[in-house]
Amino acid sequence: MYQMKSISEDDWHELRTIAVYWCMSKGFQEWWTTLGRLNFTGKFAAFIDHEIELANSSK
Repeated sequence: MYQMKSISEDDWHELRTIAVYWCMSKGFQEWWTTLGRLNFTGKFAAFIDHEIELANSSK
């Protein structure tokens, strides 16, 4: 939605912050790999994959 200009920069910042927070959670990561990833494609799925990778590399 952000890339298509459907939401503002401020809204994207808030949503991204929430997504990054969830990506740090082991429970979310398990859900993502078993179920969540199956429901999303493209740039959004790549974004979540990348944020999970970053969260795990910073530990």
